[in-house]
Amino acid sequence: MNNIVAVHGVWNHRRGLSPSAAARNLADEWSDALFGGRFGPLPDATVVHGAYYAHRLRPVGAQAGDEELEHLSPLGQELVSLWLDQVDPAVAAAQGRLTRNLRQDIARYATRLGHNRWIFERAVTLVFGEVARYLDPDSPARIQARTEVAEAIAAANRGGRTTVVAHSLGTVVTYETLHAYPQLKVDHLITLGSPLALPHAVFHRLSPTPAPRGSRPANTQRWTNIADVGDIVAVPPQGVRDSFNGVDHNVETAIHLIDFHTAGGYLRTDAVAQALHRLANGSGPGTGPA
Repeated sequence: MNNIVAVHGVWNHRRGLSPSAAARNLADEWSDALFGGRFGPLPDATVVHGAYYAHRLRPVGAQAGDEELEHLSPLGQELVSLWLDQVDPAVAAAQGRLTRNLRQDIARYATRLGHNRWIFERAVTLVFGEVARYLDPDSPARIQARTEVAEAIAAANRGGRTTVVAHSLGTVVTYETLHAYPQLKVDHLITLGSPLALPHAVFHRLSPTPAPRGSRPANTQRWTNIADVGDIVAVPPQGVRDSFNGVDHNVETAIHLIDFHTAGGYLRTDAVAQALHRLANGSGPGTGPA
């Protein structure tokens, strides 16, 4: 049997659902995105498992308004600044990090991209709020999130061949989980829109610490990385390929001007369909072009 483990990214808290119900809901959504459209039905003997950890990243007593930029933790603000260094280096060079006004810089970058500045600021705040809660070395959320992902992969392992498809922050959680749980087995890891290589903000905070490069986990047979050319979270461009050993296939794709980082946008691409087709045929991805 072929098993696909879906590991979500940021902004996936499913209010009103228990963690187990949320995991099933996640699996159903990803099944529909992968196999409900032009790529055909779910292949025979294929099961999709949801690895849901968003509830572990919710701050205690979270309320509406807590996700405003000024309410970001110091770590969250630092991560936003480090991200801006990568995506808008001209502003970083002109102002310097110590004198940076994050709200102004985010607004300037949003305008350059053609996005509404207020909606864009809120999206950035939500993204880096969750990333900071995961990466905070003093928070139990990191271990808890890894445990959730490890349990989903272990369940898939009991069913047979296992492919893990991880998106956004989920690629970071999955990477660390696979290193932390060597007893797990993954036939094919597919990372989508991954910030794993984001310097100083993510890459240099990974566990295990890159020395000096990261590496494909020893329990993972193959690794395919897929990134949209305009994905401002999957930075720097070609970063995963250039910063990690063991990436078998690195694919650039084009999704949509607005949809450049959503899981649904990625899951409906030819690149993901082709990677999963290799799974169904029991073949490896080989080494493809950058």
